[in-house]
Amino acid sequence: MLVDALLSTVRAHFGVNDGEWARLDAAGLRAAAEGLQRGLSALEHQQREVLRLIDDHRAFTVDGSRDAADWSANNLGITRKAANDRLRLGR
Repeated sequence: MLVDALLSTVRAHFGVNDGEWARLDAAGLRAAAEGLQRGLSALEHQQREVLRLIDDHRAFTVDGSRDAADWSANNLGITRKAANDRLRLGR
């Protein structure tokens, strides 16, 4: 899965396994937090693009959703406002 691959890459970069973050010094912890944030931002960007495509292709209609925001709220566990914000940013 993409998230697992990203996390594995960050862990490998810092030489830690799951649960070993405490081995890093203060500078290493700050760098790890920054690296993880860059990864999260990249994933969020990709999600916005996919949601835009779901909207463009009307892929939300398969399960009876009225629009992409409705589909997102029902399937991604986010609010309609968050879904609309992500769709707006995806455009």
